[in-house]
Amino acid sequence: MSWLLCTQIESSERNNEVLERDSFLRRYFDHAAQQTNSENYDREELIHVVLDLLHAGIATTSTTLLWMTILLANRTDYQVSMACVGHSKLTFLRKHKPTQKIQSSPTPQ
Repeated sequence: MSWLLCTQIESSERNNEVLERDSFLRRYFDHAAQQTNSENYDREELIHVVLDLLHAGIATTSTTLLWMTILLANRTDYQVSMACVGHSKLTFLRKHKPTQKIQSSPTPQ
């Protein structure tokens, strides 16, 4: 995982890719560029921070899915309820097909 992250960081640095203004990497690089004192922000620190964030997201998501599966396995009333909600949403979407493409709002500068 860290190899893939290193490759992506090196690629963006080498190709001078423009990062989104509010992305984590953009803010990290901007903050590191502003540091003039003895604080050094290096690539290793960045890799550790990003891997920690990924791990936290994976752990949270997997725990949530685990408990949801346990809950659904033990409660048939929840299974039926979720099936009904899913079916009604699917039926609604089939009846009301969007007539135009939804456009995303512009990003504030």
